[in-house]
Amino acid sequence: MIAGLFLSTAKATTVIAPTFEEMADRADLVFVGKVVGSRAEWRSVGTDRVIFTLVEFETAEVLKGNAGVTVTLQFLGGDCGGVSRQVRPAQRRQKRP
Repeated sequence: MIAGLFLSTAKATTVIAPTFEEMADRADLVFVGKVVGSRAEWRSVGTDRVIFTLVEFETAEVLKGNAGVTVTLQFLGGDCGGVSRQVRPAQRRQKRP
């Protein structure tokens, strides 16, 4: 009987969250505001039906970019018609050598 020992190299991945400054630098729009409304709706994306939540903000101060009196942001997921869909936020990954 021949016994073999197989060794493999382990690789690690570290999640590095961006700082607030990094996120602001990359953003097209940065503003201070308050939520004035939200609604969820079904949409077709390719061949799939997905829920999006639209959140409307009243802008108090625009720090970067151009915005009107209100800004509406859309997020994947939400509650619509008795169906709930939640999406985990994406994380940036950096591989270690």
